[in-house]
Amino acid sequence: MKKLFSIFLALTLSAGLWAQNKITYTATEALSINGNTFNIVPSSHTWSEQTQKGEITFNPDVQHIFVNAFKGSKLISMTLPGTITTIQGYVFFDCSSLTSITFEGVVPIFDDHAFNGTAQAL
Repeated sequence: MKKLFSIFLALTLSAGLWAQNKITYTATEALSINGNTFNIVPSSHTWSEQTQKGEITFNPDVQHIFVNAFKGSKLISMTLPGTITTIQGYVFFDCSSLTSITFEGVVPIFDDHAFNGTAQAL
């Protein structure tokens, strides 16, 4: 029985129960990320100027993106994981180059002003 539990635990961990979630994005410059963005400091943030692609990794218990998180950034596109359930107001304020957002799962609840200042095509 003890061996079965150990095997189950190993399979559960390797299956990603403790896996981290990622936001991927394209932009003309790296995003400025701080603890206020998710109310927690991301575990990593990578950026390639050559490909103009970035990746923000954070713990799976993060469910909300807070006010002004990406305000004024040079975002072009973004992919959000299914764990994000709420996006507060002005998150994408003045992101005039933002043209697409992809959701991996259910579309989160957005505040009425989440997209103020973005491209009209969005």
